[in-house]
Amino acid sequence: MQTNKSSTLKVISEYALLGTKLSLAFIAAIFNTILASYVYFAIDLIHSFYQKYNDDKNSDLTIDNLEKLKRSSGKLQKDFDQMATTQQKYEREREIKENSLKLLNKLIAEGLIRERDLLSLAGSSGYFQLFIYSAPLRRIAKSLDLETPVRQYPKFLEALGFARLGRNSTFFLINKNRLKSDRLKQIINMKKFLIYHLSKIRQKEWSDFLQIVKEKNKKEYQRLNKKGYIDWGYLKYNFLITETNMNPTNVGMVDDEYIGLGPVADNEQISGQILEKSNERHIELNRELKVKIRKIIEKLDVTILLDGVPHTDKDIIVMKQDILKKNLNIVNIIELHKVNKKDLIQTLISMKVTKDHAPKIAAQLVDTTTVYQNALTELNITI
Repeated sequence: MQTNKSSTLKVISEYALLGTKLSLAFIAAIFNTILASYVYFAIDLIHSFYQKYNDDKNSDLTIDNLEKLKRSSGKLQKDFDQMATTQQKYEREREIKENSLKLLNKLIAEGLIRERDLLSLAGSSGYFQLFIYSAPLRRIAKSLDLETPVRQYPKFLEALGFARLGRNSTFFLINKNRLKSDRLKQIINMKKFLIYHLSKIRQKEWSDFLQIVKEKNKKEYQRLNKKGYIDWGYLKYNFLITETNMNPTNVGMVDDEYIGLGPVADNEQISGQILEKSNERHIELNRELKVKIRKIIEKLDVTILLDGVPHTDKDIIVMKQDILKKNLNIVNIIELHKVNKKDLIQTLISMKVTKDHAPKIAAQLVDTTTVYQNALTELNITI
């Protein structure tokens, strides 16, 4: 009822101003009076300000939608909460696939397999692209000598399975096959779902911020607490969500001069989105690529396992990797995941690797080959 009254008053105010403007314009034209022209000019200014006020008031597109959702049935809100819980659990269980993505991206980065071999597996899938505009509390936080709180929505989206296209990007991407609920694969339901949860996050952000202000400045806290974040116009969210298809011909990530799926920010997440063709929780490689990767792993150079290792130690291990395999009785470098770590440390020391560095290097070799072996298992490649 209150909404209908405000809408009626808005219409009356709008048309009253418009009618007054038209009447004054008519009088000024007929009687050519300067007074009517001045009054018309004043009314026109008032009308313009009134329109701008309403535009600004409605500029946070999620507010009206949130209020509608708040007034909606408790069942709808409960459904949205349950969908989020279920999707986050589904995504955590699915994340094991990142092992194979790490290996595949590493092989691409090292030039051992071609990027187009991997992209050929992408096929065509449905995606949601999401762009979010969010207004931070920078100005008010600065006036109170507080750090600007970090917006909380990126963690929520990533927990659902969205890939963020860059460390601080406001663009997100999700393959529909990563969504547990069929309802969320419909854009209208995804839009309502996001409105609801982003609004809940906004409420929590405001509550958390008020607690920080309360500890720092009780007087300012009392002033801010008298009105809600919507009345103050803080922490606004707007977003654009669209559906798209992706295939090998339109995939491109750019990092400096590099174009493709290789070493870019969060590239494993993005690769995962692109390669996810079905609800099955593994990447499907064709037979030809499996054979190629198996041959690469069988002849794998230890260099690929030594990222971040000091150059002097790295050169020694690369030069003496045949001795390393012989002493540990392994055929392929990938087998380092199953050796005794103490034996590996002693072997590295005997090879003249820096004694203090040996335990850390041994742990890196075992951990990395364990990840790669898990990846091979996921990809159904037997060495």
